[in-house]
Amino acid sequence: MDSAHGYREAMCRMIAVMRQPGALRRILVNAGMTVAVLGAGPAPGAVGLRYDVYLDTLDAARVEVRCEDCSQLPTLHALSNAAVRRLQSTTLEGWALHEKRLSPAAGQKRASYVEAFHGDGAADRVITGRSKAVLVTDPREWLWVPDSWSHERPLEVAFHLPEGIEVATPWPLVRGTDEHYTVVPWLRHMDGAVVFAPMTRRAVPLGEAVVRISVVGAAMPRADEYATWVVACARALADTFGRFPVPLTQVVVMPVARAREPVPFGHVVRGLGNTVILYIDPVATLAELQADWTLTHELSHLAHPFLGEQGRWLAEGLAGYYQNVARARSGVLTAATATANLQRSFTATAKEDDRGPIDEAGRMRTYWTGAVMALDMDIQLAAAKGRFPSLAAAMGEFARHNLPSSRAWRPDDYMAELDRLGGTRIFSTTYQRYFASTEFPPFAEAISRAADTFTRQNHSSNALD
Repeated sequence: MDSAHGYREAMCRMIAVMRQPGALRRILVNAGMTVAVLGAGPAPGAVGLRYDVYLDTLDAARVEVRCEDCSQLPTLHALSNAAVRRLQSTTLEGWALHEKRLSPAAGQKRASYVEAFHGDGAADRVITGRSKAVLVTDPREWLWVPDSWSHERPLEVAFHLPEGIEVATPWPLVRGTDEHYTVVPWLRHMDGAVVFAPMTRRAVPLGEAVVRISVVGAAMPRADEYATWVVACARALADTFGRFPVPLTQVVVMPVARAREPVPFGHVVRGLGNTVILYIDPVATLAELQADWTLTHELSHLAHPFLGEQGRWLAEGLAGYYQNVARARSGVLTAATATANLQRSFTATAKEDDRGPIDEAGRMRTYWTGAVMALDMDIQLAAAKGRFPSLAAAMGEFARHNLPSSRAWRPDDYMAELDRLGGTRIFSTTYQRYFASTEFPPFAEAISRAADTFTRQNHSSNALD
């Protein structure tokens, strides 16, 4: 997302509307489109409640909740205001609604509720076509949960779908099942993504991690091509950071009509599990997709924790940096081309003369200040010859100990943890210097050493014992 492309900006605005808190998205896609990604993951511990989700159409879901190991159902609470609004006009069986809580009748061990996937402006037809629909939901809008929900006591969710419809989720499968998942409260305050659509699905192991890949609609004949693209980018990230940074990721590829670029937009959704959603030109060739930077940029976000709004400049800077570094490491770019890409973006940003606090900066300075800082850190780490030969090695070690994370990290806490792991002060002191700056940083000296830095990293391993 480094260009000022008008089409890309329009897509950004569209997705920003779709991602507003409590917004449910209904996306109508034409017959040629859509990919989502699935696969198995490690099943967490004992399950307290089971949710059976029944969809006869893509207009509403009936959710039956039953208690597996208790005398009666617990009280449930809503995770979003949208869930409450849609529930008030539907039939409850065995529940009484009190503000944001569902209370069961005495002795009730099984009860159900219905959530509508339309109304109150939450369902938007953002892409239209002549064929089937793809329903992208935020599970916080239909999953009511008990107060006792925790990582030690996850929920079990099973789906019962109409013929021809599959589901893509970022959740681990219960062992020995096809459509039963365990759900734990990863970043429960953030948007999540569960997709219902015609699709083919596959799970691809990357070391100890799994990337789930599904292809939807008339794009299904190209499922192997899309999988080749996604897996190559994911392997480049795994090689860059020493391992794929999180154990389970779903990637959803949404082809759009009349796109001007191979991948006009992409974003990461972290609520209740990691999802990367991509919007692609359905006629883009495999070579064009592989040459595009967007997927690598979005996957790079999985290598750092959620850093909050104050850390957006850091998050986007890291992803902008590694969309070049990882592709250079994998051979998609040469070191010289990766350097030229960064120099072009840095130069364009400097010309804007954007001044003020970095967490209030405009788009270009927000996206590229952190990339200059990342290059600066790489150069310092190489000179220090300490435990971490590169920033990627440090981020990979952090991921091994801390990702996925159930909380947002303050940027300075993230830097302090990298320092602790590496026995250094390079990360915190460099971060504070860039954070305190009120203008785009000088970059000429760092960019003059970038190609050598990338070449050296291409011939080294970031995996640590």
